[in-house]
Parts: sequence; C-alpha cells; structure tokens
Amino acid sequence: MKTGMKNSKNDPVVKISLFLLKYFPLKVLIILAKLISILFYNFGIKSKKRVKENLKKCHIRFSIKIYLNNATFLVENLYLLYHHPSEDRYEFQNLELLKNLVMKNEKVSIISVHYGSWEVVGQILQRKGFNISVVYQKRDEWFYDYLDAIRVKYGVKLIEKSSPLSVYKGHIENGRILSFLIDQKLNNLTTKNVNFLGIVQNLPYGWYRVIEKFKLHPVLMVTRFEKGKHKVYFYDAYGFSYEKIYRFFEKEIKKDIFQYDFFSKIFQDSNG
Repeated sequence: MKTGMKNSKNDPVVKISLFLLKYFPLKVLIILAKLISILFYNFGIKSKKRVKENLKKCHIRFSIKIYLNNATFLVENLYLLYHHPSEDRYEFQNLELLKNLVMKNEKVSIISVHYGSWEVVGQILQRKGFNISVVYQKRDEWFYDYLDAIRVKYGVKLIEKSSPLSVYKGHIENGRILSFLIDQKLNNLTTKNVNFLGIVQNLPYGWYRVIEKFKLHPVLMVTRFEKGKHKVYFYDAYGFSYEKIYRFFEKEIKKDIFQYDFFSKIFQDSNG
C-alpha cells in the first residue's frame, strides 16, 4: 500500500469516508455527497473563491449546480474503491466507431475533457475490453493515491505526461488506446494559445503532436448526465485541427456548463 494512503487511513474523516464507501449503497452516497457539497457551496471559502474566479472569466453565473454535479461524479468514482461501476447508469452512443477502429488494428486515441463522469467511463471501457492508457500528471497528495488505485483497478495503464516518446510508442505498439484530457495547463508541457470557453489561454499542445507523430486516429469522447443517465458520446475527429477539437468540446460543454470541472486551476494563467 502506498505510504500516503496508509498514513491517511489514520484520519477520522478518511476512516468514516472509507467505511461509507464500502458499506453504503451508491444512491445513499450520492445523497450524502450532495448534502456535503451544499456546505462547501455555502462555506467552502477557498474552493468557492476559485470557482467564482473561473466562472467570472468565462462570464458564467455562480451556481450550486456545479457543486451538486461534481459531488455526484466524484462519489461515483470513489465508489469504485470497493465496488464495480454501476454500468446500468451509463448509456453509450456510437461505441461502434471505437470498436470498428480497434478491429481494423488502427492506432487510436481517445480525447476528452474534465466534463461529466469521465473517470468512471474509462473504467467501464477497460472492462468492455478496450485497452486504455491514460496520459496524466502524477500528484503527490494522498487523495490522488486513492484515485490512482481506482484508475488501474481494471487494467488501465497510466503514462506520466513527462514520459519520453519511447514510452508512448511502447503503449501504442502494444495495441493500447492512448487517452488524453486536453483542458488543463500543467507544468513542463508544450502549450499553444487557443480560445477555449471564451478565454484565449495557453493549453496543452503536446497531445496533438503525439497524435500527428504516431498517426493516431483521434476519437472525441463526451460524457454528460442527461435524464437520469450518463450518456457517453463518441465522435470521429480524423483530420480535425488542434483548434477545431477545442471548438468542438467548447460547444459540447456549453450544452450543460455546470457539469464542467471549475474546481481546478485551469484558468490561473489565462489571458482572459
């Protein structure tokens, strides 16, 4: 067991949370998470300030919906520590696109953003037989040790963003699908100016260079909670430019802007 996870288990709040995740049904956990999110909405000064700043830059009103949605998405992901994903809550649209590309032995990349229940979808795809390798940034906080344990539970591989191209090449040659989340500016990454959510900002460009270098077939994935179900959509992005991909996700996010993750520091270095 990782040191961070081991040490955190002595924390009373963590102990209670792990107990609840292990023994309580998902529906009850979602209700509890939403109640806690209401407290954060009213009293979470630090996160509230960050969310408000992000929304202001995007000219979007502050809303409790952001807290309620993200509480649901987070608890559904953490639930996987002890349970399998509730696949009956997920409905896949145009999954045949991904299946056909894999059957043709094409080199494929799934591209997405921090929107909806994207974490759980990756686990379900792995359980369905798609070999997923997620490109991510390793974080030292103990909370992310739990998230990483969930991410690899069913065989998803993790590639640190700073890895040399030879690592990416190895995963591709082994027939794995590279998965990128393209909406966060992280340290030591190649970036490029792009208009995203109404803000001209520097966002990652390295993922696009990897796609070009290894001639990957890009598939865009959007997951959105609609009418009691997580709807997961796949779109063929072959031939899409870097800018066109961001425009596509901006359009999809705006269909329900409050399912986007405004809790991170994605806009901290923006020009907006």
